Amino acid sequence: LYLADYGADVVVINLNNDSLSVNGTNLLAFDAHLQWGVEKVKGLAKFAGQGLWNVEVAGTGWVALTSRGTPIVVDCGRGEDETYVDPDALVAWSPNLKVKGKRSFKASSLIGRGSGEAYQMAFSGQGIVVVQPSEDSTDRLRIRG
Repeated sequence: LYLADYGADVVVINLNNDSLSVNGTNLLAFDAHLQWGVEKVKGLAKFAGQGLWNVEVAGTGWVALTSRGTPIVVDCGRGEDETYVDPDALVAWSPNLKVKGKRSFKASSLIGRGSGEAYQMAFSGQGIVVVQPSEDSTDRLRIRG
């Protein structure tokens, strides 16, 4: 039985002797025999914000995640470049990836084709990043009635 938060999409990922670092708000359920623990996200010590602590799930079995819309899975192991993600859209990632925070605010971000994001997370190495298409979490806070 899955009970999703306000009709969020439910995504099931099967781990095969692997691990996944998941934002706590996106973790719905997982196999009881998987190992889990709350872990500090390495590489973000100088940034006080979202994503400093995650739930790491490891072993063989399924993990159910929630997402605001159908998420995409980005394979970071395709080249030497870093993969940049808006932290508000980030759902999960392979914990063996190298993670660092990057401030990218410039005046040009406010106009033209800039993303407007002042802070991004950069991932590098072999692994995946799961990103949801929405970064709006305000609908979780609204009182329905």
